[in-house]
Amino acid sequence: YIEEVYAAYEHHKLETL
Repeated sequence: YIEEVYAAYEHHKLETL
């Protein structure tokens, strides 16, 4: 993963918890 993409994915996971 590219760091920016991974950070965006993590942020999305937090929003969908």
